[in-house]
Formats: sequence, C-alpha cells, structure tokens
Amino acid sequence: MSRFLLLAAAAVCASVHAQWPSSHIGEPCFANETAEELFHEVDLSGKVALVTGADSGIGLEIAKALAMRGATVIPGCRKSEEMTSTEALIKKAVPNAKVFIPSGLLDLSSFKIVRDFAQGLQHFPTIDFLVNDAGMANNPHQLKTHDGFEMAFQVDYPSQWLLTYLLMPQIRKGKGRVVNLVSKAYRMACPMAKRFQCMQLENLPPPVITGSQKVPVLGIPVSNYGIARLLMIRWTEDLARREAAAGTGVSVTSVNPGFVNTSMADRHNLSPLFLKLACATEGRPGAPCPTSPAQGGLTPAFLALAPESKLANGKFYEWCEPAPVTQCLDVLDGPWLPAQCAGGDQEYQEGLWNLTAKWVENFTAPLEQPREELSDLELGGCPKWLGPICDVWGCATGCIKELGACIGDSECKSSLITGTECTAKMMAQGKSANDQLACFVPVNKKRDDVFFCLLDEHHCIHPGKDTTKYPTCRDHELKGDSSYKPAHLLGDWWKVTAWTKGEMYECRPCGKVTFEPYRTLPWPVKEPEDTSDYAIIASSWYEKDGNNKTWVVNETSLFGPRPKHLGFPEKQNHRGVMYGLSYLENFTIIHDGTQESEPFLFLYGCGSTIQGAYVTGFVMAKTPTASPSLKARIEAVATANGFDPKDNWCVVDNSCPGAPSSLGAPSMQVGQTFII
Repeated sequence: MSRFLLLAAAAVCASVHAQWPSSHIGEPCFANETAEELFHEVDLSGKVALVTGADSGIGLEIAKALAMRGATVIPGCRKSEEMTSTEALIKKAVPNAKVFIPSGLLDLSSFKIVRDFAQGLQHFPTIDFLVNDAGMANNPHQLKTHDGFEMAFQVDYPSQWLLTYLLMPQIRKGKGRVVNLVSKAYRMACPMAKRFQCMQLENLPPPVITGSQKVPVLGIPVSNYGIARLLMIRWTEDLARREAAAGTGVSVTSVNPGFVNTSMADRHNLSPLFLKLACATEGRPGAPCPTSPAQGGLTPAFLALAPESKLANGKFYEWCEPAPVTQCLDVLDGPWLPAQCAGGDQEYQEGLWNLTAKWVENFTAPLEQPREELSDLELGGCPKWLGPICDVWGCATGCIKELGACIGDSECKSSLITGTECTAKMMAQGKSANDQLACFVPVNKKRDDVFFCLLDEHHCIHPGKDTTKYPTCRDHELKGDSSYKPAHLLGDWWKVTAWTKGEMYECRPCGKVTFEPYRTLPWPVKEPEDTSDYAIIASSWYEKDGNNKTWVVNETSLFGPRPKHLGFPEKQNHRGVMYGLSYLENFTIIHDGTQESEPFLFLYGCGSTIQGAYVTGFVMAKTPTASPSLKARIEAVATANGFDPKDNWCVVDNSCPGAPSSLGAPSMQVGQTFII
C-alpha cells in the first residue's frame, strides 16, 4: 500500500503540473489579491448573505467583503460568543456594515439545530447569497452524532445539504447564489479514509473512524474529510443542473480556496509530503503557501460578486477559474492510482441526492411562516403593519436603510403605520389621490425618505392614479413674459389666488413662499446639471390630516430654468419631493409684475408625478391679500392669456389663525411641521 501511495502522490503532482499550469489565474484576479479588493463597483445594498463559519478564517474574509459592498451579512456560527465576535470583527473592518445576528446558533453536527437555525431566518424573504464555508478537517474525538453519523462527515456534507435545501425557497426568490467551499483533498478521498471503493453509494455514509490512525506515506490523520469534499462537488453539480432545469435563476458553484493558513491547515493535520503536494498543486507564484485567509477568500468572493456572464454554473473553481475535477485516487476497483473521479455522471448524482434526502428526511418538511407578532425590521421580515409594502418585500429590501431609520424612531414608525393604514382604507373607498394626501399629514422626513425610496428610486409600490380631469396643458402655446428676471423672484411672497380648474393644492390656506439664492442642499433627487439662475423655495401652508386636525407644513424645492436654459427666461421649471413623491413642473411666467406698484407674479405650470399629469396656475403677491386694484390687474392679465378670471379662481385664505411665528418666515428645513 505504501508503494502505491507514494507513486500516486508523485503521479498527481506531475499530472496536475502538466494539465493545469501553476501560474494560471482567472481574470480579473491575481495571486496576492484578497477578497476585499475585488469588484469594488458592485453594490449589494438590500441583498442578504448567509456565510457559515464566518467567525474566523476564510468565512470571515468573505463576510467582510460582502459587507463592504452593502450586503446584510448573517454569520452562521456554532457559539453565541462567536456570533458577537464576528459582528465586531466585521464592523471593525467595515464600520457601517449591516450584520444580522440570528437568534439561533448553527451547529452542523445536529440536523435539528440546522433546521431550527433555518427556521429563525424565515423573516428574510430572500437569501441572495449562501456561502457554505463551515467545515471540520477530521474528527479528533471520534464522535458520532445523535443523527448516527460520524461528526466530521455530517458537518462537512449532509448538514450543509440540509441547510441549503431548507433555505432554497428564499434563495430562489432572490435568484441567489450558492457557493460551496470544498478542498483539493477530494483527490485522496479513499486513501485518507483507508478504504477502497469508498465512493460507491452502497458504502455511504462512511463509518466512524476510531483511534489515532495515520495514512501511510502521507502521514496525515485518517479522515472522511476527502469523501465529504468530493460529495459536495458532486452535489453542487447536481443541484446546479436541477435549478437550471427548473429555471429558478439560482447559480451553484463549488470552490477550492487554495491551501490556506487556517485551523483547517493545523500542523496536526499535515505532514512534509502532504504540505509539498498541496503547495505544488494549489499554490500560485506571488502567493505564499499556505496562503492567507484574506487571499483564500478571493475565489469565493469572486463567485459571489462576478457578473453572471463570468460564472459557469455547477463548476468547480480554483483561483477564479473553472478547474477540472480529476486525479482522484478513489477508483471503484483496482489499485490507488490517478484516475477519473467517481460520481461525475447524472445517474450517480441522482442516487446521491436520494440517499442524502433519506438521511435527513425527518427534517425536510416545509418551514413555518414567520409569526405575525414579530414585527421588528431587524428580524429580517416584513412587519404586517407595513401592509402593501409586504407584497413587494423582495423589492423593498433595497430600502432597508430608510426603513430601519424610520422604525428606529417612534414618531416615524407611528406615522408609517397610520399612513399605510389610512391609504389602504381610502383606496378601498375609491378616494382620489389628492384626498389620500391627508394620510401623510403631518410631514415626517424619515417616513418620506422611505416612500421616496420605495416610490421613486425602486418603484416597489404604485400609488393610486390621480383621476382628476385637468384641462389640456397649454405650455406650448403660452409665450410668457420675457421681461422676467430670476432676481425679481427673491424675497417673501404670498399665494393670493389660484386657478381651480388646475391642481387645487395651490388653494391651501396660508400659502407663504420665500425664494432665496441657490445653494447646495441635502437633496433626495438629482439636481440640475446647470444651477445658474436657480433659486431655493421654502413654502409653507396649512394642511389637515385624516382627523381634521390642522398642521403647518414646510417644504423645500428648486425653481429655475429648464435644461440648457431652453425658453429662458419666461420658461422655468420647479422640482421637489412632497410626502416622498417627486414632482417636476414646467412653468411659464405668464406675467412678471414684480416691478409694479403692487408687485405680483402670475405663474402657469404643467406638472407630473408617478400618479399622473396635472396643470396648475396661481398668483403670488407681496401682501397676504390682494387689494381691489390688484385683483383688477390680475383679472386683466388672466383674460389676456385665455383664463376665465371670474368663476375658476379661489381666493387663498391667508388669515392664518393661531399660526406659529415661524409661518412669517418659512423654515428652510425639509419637512418640518407644526400643529395648530
């Protein structure tokens, strides 16, 4: 046996050198690169990644790389202190990392604990990445689990099969990726176990290895580790084929991270010959051997971050490139010499699937749905009180940051609850989009950030359409007043009258408006490329909520030329966000009366939001009310421009009873509110 093993080891080294040059590394990777340095442009915000064995070594490096790109990372660890330590280590490297510490521990030596752990993650609607990194090199205590398997074997294969199986509905929803970490030890599965024909299905699961035996010549402890690693590779190939046939969009790959200096490479598991063999076949020029955990995380991170076009589904990877599964010493009959690896055909893999499913059959029933009373966002699911948002939760996870900020604020959370409940009720009653705005009074900045993210940035939810019948937009036919200059706009104004055939929002009472020179603001929408001749508007008005209580609302917006100053100066635009809904209005300066004895400005606009298009018209003056002479002047301008000045205009009530003193000078803060 010793002679055969020595010949086999030499043959493996020579053959691999011939078939797989030691310098070969897949693009864009290179030898001394780490997991954190690859694909910096990838944004994983809103994505969820479960990394088993993330407490140290390669798993920790993968977890940090995914967290660095915005993913919410779930560490799967065996001990509670490992969970908290992992979170601290990730956040030390990535201060703003999103790390979710699950309530349960992940002990792969128990099928029941694996199931309980998966059950605790059901509040996550999707699992976008599952990295099966956890493993056990050998079984130092010759232990047998309660499930009847050798502990190391159960940890290294069937428990990972079970975890993936239980989470697959969530992985499918996210069209996710499964990355299975394996080892080049698959080549010596049978010699490491000291068993001929070790990969035949009738010889599985392998028996518990007892005593402190050593593999002759190789000088390493006898172990079923190699068997488990080859089974992981074959299961990966089979799972990838099954998911492809079902059209789920899930990709599955296996990866040898290299010969890495972790606990798996403990000196008690090595020998000079094994070390030489590992470095000769797994090392690359420019990388030490054993390589560092950060470099060991390179290829697993590549498989998580690379564009779909760069991935070969079901394949075994080394150094960011598909590699052949060859040079095994596990032939089903005959001496241990390099030969074709067992299990590469579909018949074998289907048999392995059925056999593994039988091993875990008492733990594969569908998991329970999340309990409704668990409503905190940090639990990973959609709180029932978010109503229609839960229907699009896979999309809404892109707004986790905004939702988390709101739920962490009691006032915002309350506003979010009442707002969604109110909207659902009004929609059921057939209320107009304009009526539904009452559901979002008073203004709450954090809540509106949530809706802006859901509505405008990710298009997760679609508000009710505005069914109001507006007149046809006249922007193209109105020439406007070319004497207008942006400087004429600056200062304090009051809305005194508004066109009732247009958007009625301008008729809200106490319409105070202050125009200031443009300056950069924290702004949720893209600012115009050319901000010359732009002004900032601070508007305030009275608004009633669903309980008929009156509030003063302040909003900030931008007013200035249209792109490339087309039609300037009489053609302007107005952009902003109200209640989380962005709008854009093209305005025509109908008349610039700012230089007259009773200054006023007559505006007409055609606007739109995702709720639909609308028109608007109103007049601003320097006084809260228009004198008889100013009214006559406004009527004359309205008539000259095709507006009926008699029956289709409201008079804005600017008496403002009980108004706080701040109404006299609108605040420049976005979304500030005062109750009256």
